[in-house]
Amino acid sequence: MSIRSLIVVTCGRPDGVAEALAAGADACVLDLGTESGGARNAARAAAAEPLACGRADRAATRLFVGIGRLDAGKTDADLAALMGFAPDGIVLATGSGRDVAALGARLAVHEALAGLPDGSTRILAAAHTAADILALPSLPGASGRLAGLTWDVGALAADLRVDVFGTGSADWPSPCRHARDRLLITAAAAGLPAFDTAEPHFADRGGAECAARAAARDGFSGKLAVDPAHVPAINTAFGRLAQPPD
Repeated sequence: MSIRSLIVVTCGRPDGVAEALAAGADACVLDLGTESGGARNAARAAAAEPLACGRADRAATRLFVGIGRLDAGKTDADLAALMGFAPDGIVLATGSGRDVAALGARLAVHEALAGLPDGSTRILAAAHTAADILALPSLPGASGRLAGLTWDVGALAADLRVDVFGTGSADWPSPCRHARDRLLITAAAAGLPAFDTAEPHFADRGGAECAARAAARDGFSGKLAVDPAHVPAINTAFGRLAQPPD
């Protein structure tokens, strides 16, 4: 199954998980957020619920778990809590090949413990900061699990201290547009699919449609969304253009 659309839902909002799963996206990213302690445990439990049906029964929607940045304490606990449910992949906030390789090694251990086929859990690397964008060339070849690249314009804009909210991608500050191009070119050179960032102007459905068409035109394989209302436009814009991330 090709992936055109990935809907991202924060598992700290359990009511939003069901809405995201019903949006018609090809994949859903169950994002654990930045919580720690009891809130992190609650997010893991919210992610476990849709994962519990098993890969065979959720074939229509691939389920990825967003774990944020590689963190020894959180990452190991996240994988211990959720790998038994066989997520299709992990979304890692990084631009570093070293981080991807380290996560790949941990996934191999957890797959063995869970009785899953070696290498069956893929990694989607998501660039969130200026340092991530500069490190993108280190990603190709870091792990055979690497399934694609994406980025978060909101997180990058915060790191750069610029504003992208309320404006379309054509009007984003130059560094953000440069980061988008750099990620797309890196993915193309490595033969990996690239997925464009979710639109930060949630209420602007017309703008979301234009952004989806622009992403397909520019060579992205698909696009992320945080608003379920944006998913149909993404699916329509990409049609059969997307390539499967495995």
